[in-house]
Order: sequence, then C-alpha cells, then structure tokens
Amino acid sequence: MSKKSTIPLNYQLGMMVGEYIVALHLPTLSTDMLKSRKIIQVSEEETAEWETLQKNEEPYWFSDKKREEDKEGYLKVFYDNRKWYHKLEEKYLPETLKVPVPRVEPTNINRFGEGIESALWNCDMSHYKIQEGFFEQTEDIAWCSYIILTRHIEKVPEKFA
Repeated sequence: MSKKSTIPLNYQLGMMVGEYIVALHLPTLSTDMLKSRKIIQVSEEETAEWETLQKNEEPYWFSDKKREEDKEGYLKVFYDNRKWYHKLEEKYLPETLKVPVPRVEPTNINRFGEGIESALWNCDMSHYKIQEGFFEQTEDIAWCSYIILTRHIEKVPEKFA
C-alpha cells in the first residue's frame, strides 16, 4: 500500500474559504466571459466597444497555425485588448473588498493564504488576490472573520506596453 501525500489542513481551510468567496462574494464584470453571482454592469457603449475589440482577436482563436504564423500580430492585438480591458477593471471594480466569511482560526496563515489564492486562481474569473494583512479576525463571539481582497491587474509585458 503506497503512502498518499496529504494536503495541509490550513491550505484546505483556505481553499474552502476561497470557494465560499467565489460562490457568494466575488464580483465580475458583465463583459467577462465567466460570471459570478455578483455582476457589475458595464455601460452599453463600453460593452459594444469591447465586443468590437474582441473581433480583432477572433481570427486567432480557432487556428493554432494562424497564431504561430503571426505570433507578433496576435500578441499585439491580445495585449492592446488587455490594456483597454484593464481600464474597465479600474473603473468598475472596487480596489479592495472586505469579505465576511464564517469564522475561521487558521494556525498557519501562509498555508491558509495559499489555499485562498489557489481557489481564486482556479475559478478563472477572479480580478482579485490577497496581500499581506489579508486576514482580519473578529472578537471571540463574532460569527465571522474577514478576508481582504485587493484588485489585481496583470502587467502587460514591456514590449507591448
């Protein structure tokens, strides 16, 4: 019988808290491909502009060959679109979110945070990450703890900035 590796409990606790956040509190934009329960409506004009910008990428979506043949062209269009979309993220998404979650008492905050990060990343729709000081414990009699999420916007490579 082989010994199975186990996932640390604090990491699992973080995953559960992260899944809770994704299921109930994570905001997404109405222009996002994947949407959460909390959808922030983007203006009709900006939505139309985003749809037009995405059409520039369409020729590359279903053809690996086309992406390989015109890699520079594809990356330019992709990153131009990302820069434009980052402006929507900054305009509509709050910089930070203070999310109440059922009270938890992690014993290893680093592993706990890794679990939350993993859940946010794996959902494929998060605009947020955690930073140092992300966990806020309440009084012993309180029903919740707080997780502070910070909006995260991917950096565009210097070559395409």
